[in-house]
Amino acid sequence: MGICRVNRLIFMILLTFFLISCSKNVPLYVDQMEVTEEELALWDGDVNQAARAKHIQKWVEEEGLAQPVSYEELMENLEEVNGQRVKEKENGGVIYGVVEYTPFQYYHIVMGEYERLLKNQLMQQAEEAQLRAYYEEHRDSYGQIGAMEGWLTIFEENRMTGEIQVQIDRYNVRAVSEKDEVMVSHLLSLEEGETVEWQDNYGRTCRLICTKREQNSYESYEEAEGAVLEQYASAKLEQQLVQRMEASKIRDLRIDKEKRGHEK
Repeated sequence: MGICRVNRLIFMILLTFFLISCSKNVPLYVDQMEVTEEELALWDGDVNQAARAKHIQKWVEEEGLAQPVSYEELMENLEEVNGQRVKEKENGGVIYGVVEYTPFQYYHIVMGEYERLLKNQLMQQAEEAQLRAYYEEHRDSYGQIGAMEGWLTIFEENRMTGEIQVQIDRYNVRAVSEKDEVMVSHLLSLEEGETVEWQDNYGRTCRLICTKREQNSYESYEEAEGAVLEQYASAKLEQQLVQRMEASKIRDLRIDKEKRGHEK
């Protein structure tokens, strides 16, 4: 084969690659992974979020948890999934959520499934020593408030109009907070014997005295083990994604195009 013919062949290959890239509208590359214009639009043009999604896709592929898939293939899968859901609905089946997903919904559902696969793997790989160390480092997250009691006195125009005994503990604190979040917040800030006053939304003066406060306690590692495992895996997932993104090479062709425009 002559040199001219070889050069022509190389030129045609490069030209074909260029035309394919242009037809796909690829404005962004993450470690040579293509992010199409349509895919980037799902993230409102946020490069970091788009890059994060590409690294999740690459990670599940590396771990053998899912097959490599392009945005175009995801959209083809979407058509198939929507067709199945419509058919199921027509046949009287039960469909949870919308009958047909939008590209935005389906893309994020798939990314969520990928993250769950990675988290499950990290949970399986976690060793007890790592989990116990995580528990100790985040021990405050597993705290439980001690039982508290107080008297709430309400004044209107310097006249007492009501007096209520308040009791909260780890079992009812959420329910009581839904009724009066401000009061619970004040009570939690008090030590036994202390008093606080504030004006409520009706202009009344509220005076709260803490009459009893038990020491806060903490769930043991054994009691919190399930939550520790889940939270450890989530933290590990985010940590490794950050490391992958920091080491990645991102090329934003939109910036390159803008630079060329300014240079003219």
